[in-house]
Parts: sequence; structure tokens; C-alpha cells
Amino acid sequence: MLSVATLVAHVVLGEVTEVRTVDEPIERVLRRILVGVLDLWNPRESDLVVTRERVSELKPELAEQSPGTEPEFYVVSYDIVWRNDEVVDRRFYVVMEDLGEVSRQVVKELAELSRIALEDLDRGLKGV
Repeated sequence: MLSVATLVAHVVLGEVTEVRTVDEPIERVLRRILVGVLDLWNPRESDLVVTRERVSELKPELAEQSPGTEPEFYVVSYDIVWRNDEVVDRRFYVVMEDLGEVSRQVVKELAELSRIALEDLDRGLKGV
């Protein structure tokens, strides 16, 4: 049987707090993350959103480094701030096939985008 490795990363307030590889198919890992997130999610304060995205939409040069078909990743956001039409993910998981450095760069890029958006949100709330 072909071994499938799935990368799971947890991002909290723009910082990567956990990265691990699981030797299971992405579908099974994603379902387990979703069930676990239900205990972390506060439905009175946030939406729970799962999106599937292409690496090329995040950073085209990363998609070019990946062998084979274009990689996709899932973002499971469970702590989201809405400000006007802008959405800022404060806490989320990234789940994708483990493609080595490409996967880790996707996680770093998403964490950085979250950190920047949170800083912008904070400045806007302070009126700076």
C-alpha cells in the first residue's frame, strides 16, 4: 500500500504553534481535525470555516516547485474576526499533503498573512 503523508499545522495569532506529519490520507486527517476543532470553536463569537485553496493562488512560485499536479491545502478557521468586509483568521489549522519544504512554506506564508492582518486590525481599532 502506498504511504500517504499529510501535514497538519496549527497557527495561533499569526504564529505557527505546531507542525506535524501524519501517515494517513488527507481526507481522514481533515475529518479528525474538524471534529477536534469543534471543542475549540465558540459559535457565539466566530464562524467555523473550511476552505480548499490552491497553492498557486497563495504563492505561484511555490506551486512551480511542486512535482506533479498543483497542490491544494485546506484551512480550518475556527476563530475569525470580521471588520467591515475583511476577514481575519486568528486561529486556524492548515491541512495538506506533505510536500516537504513546499508545505512548510505554505504554512509560513499563511501565518505571516495572518500576523500582518492582525496587526492591521489592531492599528485600525486603536485609530493609528
